[in-house]
Amino acid sequence: IRPSLSFQDNESIDYSAAVTRDENGDIIKETENNYLSLNKSYNIRNDIDFTHKFGKIGRTMGIEFNNTIRNTNRENFQTELLSEANRDSLTNYEYNTEDKQFSYNLEVNFSEPVGAKGQVSVEYEIDNSDRSSDKKAYIEDESEILNFNTELSNEFESRYTTHQGKLSYSIRGFGQFFTIRGTYQHAILNNDQFFPESGTFQRKFNNFIPSMYGKVNFKGGSDMFFRYSGDTDEPSVSQLQNVVDRSN
Repeated sequence: IRPSLSFQDNESIDYSAAVTRDENGDIIKETENNYLSLNKSYNIRNDIDFTHKFGKIGRTMGIEFNNTIRNTNRENFQTELLSEANRDSLTNYEYNTEDKQFSYNLEVNFSEPVGAKGQVSVEYEIDNSDRSSDKKAYIEDESEILNFNTELSNEFESRYTTHQGKLSYSIRGFGQFFTIRGTYQHAILNNDQFFPESGTFQRKFNNFIPSMYGKVNFKGGSDMFFRYSGDTDEPSVSQLQNVVDRSN
């Protein structure tokens, strides 16, 4: 059992400039953005591992479990200078975002020796991630008063769950090894939006993910290690949210 706790407190500053020209190369508009981001977060993680070796050499069973709790608070300040049609405008934005995540992963595997050098492994894995994001946006008016902006604000929750069945074969001998694995993955994505409009969205995905790796020795003492691995990525909350990101 391995618990861990970490804290983060960081600040970042970004600057960007863009120019839009017409077909003759004349400037239509110019934009400058200054972006200040203040982030505070904490992470709590627990890892539990259990391995059992049977009487037969090479026959093992293992269980691995971990869970993570992550909370992040962000304050973002953006100043946008727009020059268009001989007219300049300056707009200040402020964003307050609270992101929460609770995730867990469970793996159960069993390995059995095959022949003198081979081994077959069967594994089941479930991975679940619950995430929420509450983003509030404000725009400063001419009187330097911050007003709540609906179009740039969003409250959103997402759950992403994957079930994976894995079958692999490995062979070792004389400093060489080779492993080939096939993984069937069933993924479920559930999204719930609460603001500015409410809505529910669900998608399911089925994937076959192959992988292989190994080491081959050659004459003269040289060797080669190779690896091929397929993968799928969980979409981030910002990718799923139906809200404009003016920081880009």
